[in-house]
Amino acid sequence: MANRAPRKTNQELLHDIYSATHELLKTDGYPAITFSRVAKMAHTGRPVLYRRWNSPFSMVVAAEEYMNNESDDYYESVDYSGHTLRENLIATISHFNGSPEYIKAFLIELGKGSADVMTFMADMQKQNIRIMDRIFAQAQVTGEIQRSTTEYVKLLPFNLLMHQVMMTQDGLDDRFVAEMIDTVVLPAIMAQQPA
Repeated sequence: MANRAPRKTNQELLHDIYSATHELLKTDGYPAITFSRVAKMAHTGRPVLYRRWNSPFSMVVAAEEYMNNESDDYYESVDYSGHTLRENLIATISHFNGSPEYIKAFLIELGKGSADVMTFMADMQKQNIRIMDRIFAQAQVTGEIQRSTTEYVKLLPFNLLMHQVMMTQDGLDDRFVAEMIDTVVLPAIMAQQPA
């Protein structure tokens, strides 16, 4: 009888799946991500993947979050105190500058109008508004602003970042983020403050 490899723990299995997904994304690009290829690289069966994710895209999103050490409550735990409104905006938007391959995956699925990407977009917008609410609350405490803004302005930096990435399909540098905050986002925020 052949010796079988010891069964992986759930944590080990997820690590192998996320590592395989991340590696395939980096080396072969999003179109190469299939449940079959990831299962083979992670030394598991396709049914394991089908039970956990609706699509390769949802698996890519989970892998990206895992590889960046971001749990669902990561953004809720960020401390915005001790920094200016500008500093908090730049740090937050710079953090959202994901890998070009991950962004391409998002754009491909967005073009298809897949249910997973639409759900992801809705969740992402809610999360982005919560982040901006926290940043604005801190700016109100320090007296930099008197009140919050419309949802449109709250989502403006994220939408501008997404637009720029769609146009260049590359990662963005800190200089671009700072210029975007200084020339578009901060003026839009200040335009909604009382005179």
